[in-house]
Formats: sequence, C-alpha cells, structure tokens
Amino acid sequence: MYKPSNKIGNAIKNALAPFDKLLLTATPLQNSLLELFGLVSVIDEHIFGDIKSFRSQFSRLETEADFRSLRERLKPICQRTLRRQVLEYIPFTNRIALVEEFIPSDAEQKLYNLVSDYLQRQHLYALPASQRQLITLILRRLLASSTFAIAGTLEGLANKLEKAATAHKPVAEPPEEVAQMQDHYEEKAADYEAHVTKGFTTLRPSSYSIPVGEEPRDFRIPVEDKLMIRGMLFGGFERCLYPVQRFQSDTERRFAVVLENDRDVVKWFKPGRGAFPIGYRGDVVYEPDFVVETRTAKLICEPKMAKDINTQEVQDKTNAAVKWCENATIHEKQVGGKPWAYLLIPHDAVDEAKTIQGLAAAFTRKSPKTAVKA
Repeated sequence: MYKPSNKIGNAIKNALAPFDKLLLTATPLQNSLLELFGLVSVIDEHIFGDIKSFRSQFSRLETEADFRSLRERLKPICQRTLRRQVLEYIPFTNRIALVEEFIPSDAEQKLYNLVSDYLQRQHLYALPASQRQLITLILRRLLASSTFAIAGTLEGLANKLEKAATAHKPVAEPPEEVAQMQDHYEEKAADYEAHVTKGFTTLRPSSYSIPVGEEPRDFRIPVEDKLMIRGMLFGGFERCLYPVQRFQSDTERRFAVVLENDRDVVKWFKPGRGAFPIGYRGDVVYEPDFVVETRTAKLICEPKMAKDINTQEVQDKTNAAVKWCENATIHEKQVGGKPWAYLLIPHDAVDEAKTIQGLAAAFTRKSPKTAVKA
C-alpha cells in the first residue's frame, strides 16, 4: 500500500477512503515495518503521518522506549488475536499433505540448473543486495512449482537489467511479480535433514584491509568507542587459527579473551564467509560466530544480544545448529573424535573472568539425547 508502484493496493485504498474500514488479516508482518505503515494508512493516514515521518520515528527500533512508543501509537486501532484464542469459534481445516513423485523433463532440469547456478553467483546485478536472500527463496519456490510459474518473473528480471544497463544504475527494486509475493511471503523452519556432501572443508587464508601505517590492535585492550570495533583489526592471539581477526561487537572481543585465557581451549577461530555454512531455512545458511575446540569437546559458540535470543530467526538458527551438532557427534563417535555442542550465550553473560566450561554448563542448547561436557 505504501509503494506508488502497487497500483491495485493504492486503488483499493483510494476507493475506500470515504468509508469506515475494518481490516482482517491472518498474515503477520514479514519483511519491513513499512508494511505496517501501509496497512495503518488504509484505516487512517493521519496515525503515522507521511512515510518520511514514519521512517524517522520507527525505522530503527532499538530500545524498549522505541517499542513502547510504537505500541502506544497502535493501541487505539489495532487488536491482535492469537489463533489459540479462537479455536472454540473457528473450525480450522485439518490439512493433510499428499506426496506425488515428479520427474522433470531434460528441459526442465536444464532450466533448474541454470537458474540455480545463477542464484549462487557472488554478485547478482538483477537483485537488490539488501533483499537478495528473501527474493532467492521466492524464486526457488517458483522454480520448484513449474517453468510457467517462473517464466514471467525471469522476463521481469531481464527487463529490469536492461533498464538498469541503459540508465547505468543498479537494480533498486525486484520485478513487480516478485514484489507482490514478497509482501506475503513467510517461510518457517520445520525440521532438518543431514546431508553429508564432503568429508572436510579446507580453511582458506583470511584477508583483511587496514589503513596504511596502522597495526592490528591488541585484542585484550578495551576499545573506548565500541561503535568503531567492526572496522578494527585485532591480533596477539595464541590459540586462534588465524593471526588476526575482526569482531562485530565488543562482546565478541571479550569472548575471544575468555577463549585465550582458558587453558582448556586447544584452538578456536571465527569462520569466514562460506567456511562453516549450516542450512536452516530453505537455501539460506547460517554461519556461526565462533568454532572452538577444547580438550574434550568441539563447540559452536554464538554470543548474542540478550533481547534477540527468543526471536524466531535466532531460534530457527539454534535448532538447525543443534541438529548439526547432533549429527556431527554421531560421526565423531564412529571415528573416536570429540562430541559437538552448540552454545547460545547472552551478551551480558560474557565476562573475561569466566571459563568456556562454565559458559557451556549454563548455555549449551541440546536435545535430551545429547549430553556434552566441555
């Protein structure tokens, strides 16, 4: 509703403008708070003002005060009812999946391979970088549906590329066919299957840029301006597999101090891009922050902001990583190796005086079948 290109949505909004309105939806917001702005503007476009005003106030919800302000603004016009609260009133359909075998033709298989290879390229000029993951999921779903389902979208991508090439500008928005589906797309992780594709992955050397004349900083020395940490390079490690590392936060830097102080830690590293992928939602992969080996175990460690731990995305990643560790442990037992475990550690629990064994005892996520002692 908030996009000028959404002709149908804006036509409905304008047609209903003189009347009282009630919007009913079972689809939660998926991709952007601007969807909330669009829906509320149908009811009353004065609630949030124009889109510029909404962006300035609510584009970044970082504190409890920000969320409280948004809740208060929505309270007079928004009523949320959970599914479990209406079970006695609505007879929900019991859905039963029927599985049919499908064998693609040679032409369909060729199309699937070509599109898959294209989507895996490092640089994709046809898709906006900020939306690449979600759009890739949508395209793969269309591709799995039929060649006819994706034909129009591929044509739209080609047209976008031609216009961008003529204007000498990058593609800023996906084709309209994808944009419409994107507004209603939701994919949740249900369960995970283990697929062994290779025996091992060779760790590649990591390359980092640093200003001329500047040396890597001692990782043990606290950084005064913590917002600048992402641009800094740290060194001085003894147990890390790499001589230098970058950290995304001061929590990660302090966790590295914990690992370097702990004599039980044999080695550790921060995986580079593509070095330690764990699939958790379709073709989307999750790459953990730290991989650690102690005298008795191998650990995937994820320091995370405490307020984010219970979000759906973090929980999906956690479930996938726990499953990965369970399967890796089964393999390790067969070859006499060490068990794996996954640690999801709140940022405020990372203290330089703590040990990895203590953190593992408090924050290991595991199923009842898996018990790991760090």
